[in-house]
Amino acid sequence: ASKAKRSWYLSHIIGRKKGAILIEIAFSIPVFLILIYYLHDLPKLQRWQKQMQFLSQEMVQILQTMSQQRSDKSITLQDCAYALQSACLSVFPGRSVIPLREYYFPFGFYPECYMYYVVGEPNGRASVKWMMSAYVVRATCHSEILYKDYVASRVRYRVNAVPSTIYPDLTIQEGEVKLILECYLRYSMNYRFSDGRLCRNVPFREVFGFLSHTPSHDVYNSSRYNFFGGVVIFTPVDGLFSEEAPQ
Repeated sequence: ASKAKRSWYLSHIIGRKKGAILIEIAFSIPVFLILIYYLHDLPKLQRWQKQMQFLSQEMVQILQTMSQQRSDKSITLQDCAYALQSACLSVFPGRSVIPLREYYFPFGFYPECYMYYVVGEPNGRASVKWMMSAYVVRATCHSEILYKDYVASRVRYRVNAVPSTIYPDLTIQEGEVKLILECYLRYSMNYRFSDGRLCRNVPFREVFGFLSHTPSHDVYNSSRYNFFGGVVIFTPVDGLFSEEAPQ
């Protein structure tokens, strides 16, 4: 009887210890995941956001100064393409912004920017006169002019509208000219990594180097997603831009 009692006692103690271990594990896993997020993923998320904001600011600075030594200071579409490609060096070192071949990207994603030329109108209104899109999907950066609302942008193409409906932070006076530049990292499900992996088979978390966090996309267009948008509103230097779109 005493042997059976001892056996029951030992089983009871072991069972209690197992229960305590399970409880500790149940509590420690969420704590571990929280630590991963705050020690690794959150700083990485903030770094991505700051990098894209800095890239946008760099591109503005390049556009504002790149033609100052020319007799014709007007910025061209080719200038816009060069400005994006140069600004991208802070995110894409060396030639890593250039795809190995068309639609095959070293990091799986590529930079894309949109720039809007906005004029202040009477009665507190504003109008977008044109917008420029630039992106790198081939050996050289491509840029083009559009005259329509673009679903992949947070800026709206509006005419004679309240400025905040064009972009929430936009303020502009009658006769004033401002440009809104936004830069993103674009990830398209139908494109590939340089090693041949199809982008749709690689989760967003893995693409941008997170351990547990899945970054949200700002806007999307079909199977294309934009991440970590940076936006700069600026007044252009005289002579760089006009209501006539760059050629």
